[in-house]
Amino acid sequence: MSSEPIAEWCEPAAVWRACRGGVEYTWEALRQQASVAFAVNRRGRPLSIGRAVRCHILAPFATVHWLLVRMFGRCFRMFKSSLPRRCVLFLAIVSVGVVAAPARWHASAAESSSSPTVVDANALARSVTVYRDEWGVPHIVGPTDESVVFGFGYCQAEDYFWQLEDSFILGIGRYAEVHGSRGLKKDLLNRAFEVPRRSQEDFKKQPAEAQRICAAFVAGINHYLAHHPEVQPRMIRHFEPWHVMALGRSIILEMGFSHTGVGPELPVAFDRLEAAVGSNAWAIAPEKTKNGHPLLLINPHQPYYGFGQFYEGHLISGEGWNFSGATFFGSPVPTLGHNEYAGWSFTVNQPNTSDAWIEVFDDPEHPLNYRYGDGYRTAIEWQDTIRVKRGKKLKEETYTFRKTHRGPIVKKLDDKRQISVRIGKFYEAFLVPQNMKMVRVKNLDEFRQAMAMLKLHIFNTAYADREGNIMYYYNGVVPRRNLGYDYEKPLDGTDPKTDWIGGYHTFDELPQVLNPPSGFIQTCNASPFTTTDDGNPFLGDFPEYMCRDRHIDNGRAKISRMILRDLEQATFDQWQQLAFDTRIYWAMTELPVYARKFERLKKTNPKLAKKVEPYLEHLLNWDCICRPDDTQTQLCQAWHEELYGFGYPRGARRSACRWRSRGG
Repeated sequence: MSSEPIAEWCEPAAVWRACRGGVEYTWEALRQQASVAFAVNRRGRPLSIGRAVRCHILAPFATVHWLLVRMFGRCFRMFKSSLPRRCVLFLAIVSVGVVAAPARWHASAAESSSSPTVVDANALARSVTVYRDEWGVPHIVGPTDESVVFGFGYCQAEDYFWQLEDSFILGIGRYAEVHGSRGLKKDLLNRAFEVPRRSQEDFKKQPAEAQRICAAFVAGINHYLAHHPEVQPRMIRHFEPWHVMALGRSIILEMGFSHTGVGPELPVAFDRLEAAVGSNAWAIAPEKTKNGHPLLLINPHQPYYGFGQFYEGHLISGEGWNFSGATFFGSPVPTLGHNEYAGWSFTVNQPNTSDAWIEVFDDPEHPLNYRYGDGYRTAIEWQDTIRVKRGKKLKEETYTFRKTHRGPIVKKLDDKRQISVRIGKFYEAFLVPQNMKMVRVKNLDEFRQAMAMLKLHIFNTAYADREGNIMYYYNGVVPRRNLGYDYEKPLDGTDPKTDWIGGYHTFDELPQVLNPPSGFIQTCNASPFTTTDDGNPFLGDFPEYMCRDRHIDNGRAKISRMILRDLEQATFDQWQQLAFDTRIYWAMTELPVYARKFERLKKTNPKLAKKVEPYLEHLLNWDCICRPDDTQTQLCQAWHEELYGFGYPRGARRSACRWRSRGG
């Protein structure tokens, strides 16, 4: 696999202008326009990227990568120190959305073998080329989907193997082997859901194409290890395709288990990811932009550490992929980003994807029997061995697990009562087939069809495309339930009516907004029913249990609506600037109220008013823009924390709870 820098480069502004022009370029025409020999490496030899084809230039989305990188840049610069200093400046290819269409690759073991998980790593390595832009982001070009996914796995290993392996160790339920007792709770939850065993079995049932993608991805990781003996894994020396499925299921547990209503003391640590819950995504319609094209803002807030951090890449396949985006380490295909036709982003939402039940085991003669209606059902019990790092040694510890017809037991309340949990489509949904379909979408209908697969458990979705459509979609795997029960807390397991009644709410049954009259959508971890000004879904049209965040309207959502409703004739440069808007909505709306109350305070309690006056006057002489060096920002933050609590997002959540308790 080659990774050779290009000798020359063009002035980036020329590329952005070309992108916005909405014209067609051949590869050769683009090369001449940009005055750079894209197809020549530093030794003057042609790069092996195949014949060029004509491609449509998508005005906003060819340039969304620029904003994506600008927004993510700080997150990804941490990797830069581990990259070669002479990186390829290949951003122009991203900018114009050129699709390379090389000749078909033949003579691969992956194609000739009867098993989709058998690949010829050397053949794949020879077929793929990796370029790196000035941020170190890989742009991976290959003749087949498998080849670029192979390169994507190789690059993830090259850039941050420690995190890649750590995520997979978490996925296969062996976290305690490297992290000791602090990883034990994660393994207990993982084994309670039988993630390793079921993943090995269920992976074999996946479509052959999905199996090949996963096999090529881990082959890229293994190829990196084979050629870099200086990199010593802590545990996994050979990655297997089913590991991808196991990791996906562990991520569901990490991100979704806290919403079961069981309690925070359960064996799952959400701390690192929770600190990053606060993503933003916007889209505006063509009528709000100067050039008549929609604009999309992709602004996920990801942590610097842990499985939740993002890895960015650009995958260009001769079989049709031309997708630039980001995903978690260990994922073979980017999950959010854009191709030359459409783009989308995700923010965390709170669909009710899971439930908990209090099961009553009160049959002394049959300890595994639990009460169900007028009779009993029998639980299944098994043992599993978990190795735990204790000091410098590994100790094997045996644990007993139990599951009901609903799901695994995760907590014991007393001698008779235990809590079981079920997560929607936990075993049925595998994201890779849906991702493979999403990165190929060319229009809204294809995107809707891909999302309708419901392989992605959560996430608000903001979408826009070159045809001028913008859409918000409240994605979630939401089971159908009987009404009349409180699904925010553990249910009475003895009542059969608390069971799910079969199936899941379809794509069309979930909240969404398509091309609203207001001309914009925003999703900032808030209610789907306040997505825009005109055209929101109506809360009463959906079952109460569907959206746990139905009443949340945080400050980021409010200021986003304020920004977007007033936006007219927007340019791409202006769009970038708005992404870094630091006005504080709470200060803008609440300080005038405090000013009026202060006038009354001066009459009713002059002594107290005199103490308050210098602080309030200081805030009132402020434009409510957050800056790193002004004292008003610090004072406002301290005041807000006194009122609503410390920390984010916990303080924001408490604020939302207070708002709801006041009947808001």
